[in-house]
Amino acid sequence: MVVACLYYACKFNKVSRTFEELADEISLDRDNKKEVYGCLKILKSELNLKNVLSDPVSFIPRFIADLNLEPEIESPSIELLNEYNLKMPPSGKSIRGIAVGCLYAICLVMQMKPNQKQFAEITGITQTTLRRRCREFQKIIFSHPELLNPLF
Repeated sequence: MVVACLYYACKFNKVSRTFEELADEISLDRDNKKEVYGCLKILKSELNLKNVLSDPVSFIPRFIADLNLEPEIESPSIELLNEYNLKMPPSGKSIRGIAVGCLYAICLVMQMKPNQKQFAEITGITQTTLRRRCREFQKIIFSHPELLNPLF
């Protein structure tokens, strides 16, 4: 129940932590993960808590720091993510993958020559997910180049 509360608190306060990260941090096995999900369900129903969706924007500052990227790409990244959320709802997609794909696409536009393998390893997503999300962001950048004006 404590882990379920912690996870919900992170989501509610837009702290960029996934359930898997919390589970790994406290070494939960598969059965305990199921139990925590059950506790989360009980917690929400008993306390009438709303289902809080994670926002990829909350991962941007963390990933910029983890990847040692320039801090000035934060603002255009957030704008690009907001546009992405309007055009392509993230249902079923990894929130981390969306955030990393955005940063990777911006790095490509800025000709920073990002290392795809390094991006994927540091952020915990696959290279395939990174490429797919990056292509989605490149379409948005192509149709709305003004989103990156602060970078140029």
